[in-house]
Amino acid sequence: MNRVAILALMWCSVGVVCVGFFQPWVRLEMRQPGVATSLAHLASSSGALAGLGTDTGRMTVTIRRGTRTITGDLSSLEDFPRQISGAQVPQIANAKNAQLAVAIMELLTNTRQRIGLKSYVVYLVPGTALLCGILLTVFGGRPLVAFGVAGLGLAVAGAGYGKLLTANLHALVVVVDIAHGLWMSLGAYLGLAAAGLLSGLSATRARP
Repeated sequence: MNRVAILALMWCSVGVVCVGFFQPWVRLEMRQPGVATSLAHLASSSGALAGLGTDTGRMTVTIRRGTRTITGDLSSLEDFPRQISGAQVPQIANAKNAQLAVAIMELLTNTRQRIGLKSYVVYLVPGTALLCGILLTVFGGRPLVAFGVAGLGLAVAGAGYGKLLTANLHALVVVVDIAHGLWMSLGAYLGLAAAGLLSGLSATRARP
């Protein structure tokens, strides 16, 4: 396979990763029936939920985590978008109305999420693809660099697919479905890996 075709495959893959980043990654569905019952059960078992109440017909919840207490309206969860792209993750995760949702997820998983800080990691998805593309374009004639790009592409795709296939996405309050944008981005990393592998093999054969 000649270098032009390899670079075409590589930059096509980079483009798909970037396009997928702005496409829906997840779709959310609120489980309205039984939400209050589920939270009440958690309250009795964990002690992290300070109270449930109604105010003018609206359900409110108070969640206690150590010294931090968050009180919010469960109906505010309805303000969340029904689908989220990779580019939207940091914006939504750091929004003020995200605090109650984050607290509920901490309650469900019994772990500190720190979603606000972790959300910026999503920029590595297109960033790493662009870096691989530049490396393969400039140093693709070096087998070590080419095979390194192939290994990185496989590592990202493998880690992403493994995480998605083993994750329990059906929480008590929110049902999460993986949308096509995330699959596009991960699949394109396999294309990057293939381009790196082909470039490395080509460079190795070209050596005297």
